[in-house]
Amino acid sequence: MACMAPFVRLLGVWLIPLAALAAAALVGQAVTLPPALRSVRCGAAWLAHLGFIVLAVAVAGSRLVEDTQSFRLAAGDSAELGGYHLQFEGIDRQSDPDARHLEVGARLAVSHKGATVATMRPAIRVNTQTDERQAEVAIRSRWLDDLYVSLAAYDPDNGLAQVSVRRTALVVWIWIASALLCAAGLLALFTDERQAEKSP
Repeated sequence: MACMAPFVRLLGVWLIPLAALAAAALVGQAVTLPPALRSVRCGAAWLAHLGFIVLAVAVAGSRLVEDTQSFRLAAGDSAELGGYHLQFEGIDRQSDPDARHLEVGARLAVSHKGATVATMRPAIRVNTQTDERQAEVAIRSRWLDDLYVSLAAYDPDNGLAQVSVRRTALVVWIWIASALLCAAGLLALFTDERQAEKSP
């Protein structure tokens, strides 16, 4: 998967100019076309096409690069995945005032290319009465990739934490594409309603 990273980075870099070019083309069409063709429906069609293109590229990128690995870490240990360096700083515990819930959270310093970029805090929330456990995943989103860190288990006897790390590319662009498609649908619906109101 690591060998595909430059390809996905190239895809991500081209997504922004692609969106800019489509927007410029839409504005240019609105300016140059006769008034009869300057319709909201035309804008909806452009948005829909742009949304489908962005979605296709983003889904392809997210499938091509998806790194997942699990680590057993003690305080001070570090791990590497997809260009990220994660250092396990320790465990934080806190409970509700009524002691019904206990939260055990890991604290990890994340660096990329030698610079610290985030402190991620995945946790396990435990119901002390039913022993029901709920994982809280820490997420860091960027334009090119998302980093997910979860705490699978922690052994207080030896101080080892089982941490799962996952990196996926271009996920945020899938959400952007979905928003574009929703906007296109709403514009088309608005146009249909306006035309229905004008019909005799």
